[in-house]
Amino acid sequence: MSDNMSPIEQLLSEDNTDNIVLYDENGTPTEFVQVAIIPVGNKTYAILSPATPMEGVEEDEGLVFSIDIDERSGDAALNLIDDSDVIDKVFDLYIELLTEGE
Repeated sequence: MSDNMSPIEQLLSEDNTDNIVLYDENGTPTEFVQVAIIPVGNKTYAILSPATPMEGVEEDEGLVFSIDIDERSGDAALNLIDDSDVIDKVFDLYIELLTEGE
């Protein structure tokens, strides 16, 4: 299913069950499992968990990425978040959504 879809299209597709493959600055692919899409104000964040062990990331941890749109080109991009306040807010909302769903 994901052969013709960008990673962002995969993330936003309700029908996608495939892992997301992202490439670092050296072109090295890393496969991620989508955990959640979390809207916060006027921004949207994705929580992704590495599908295989990743240095610096525990097995039960996820990484937070912002979904950003370039105003000039209209292209979407995923950007890793390193601001601990933003990360905490996204995970707090995620836990809140999980709790409401129970």
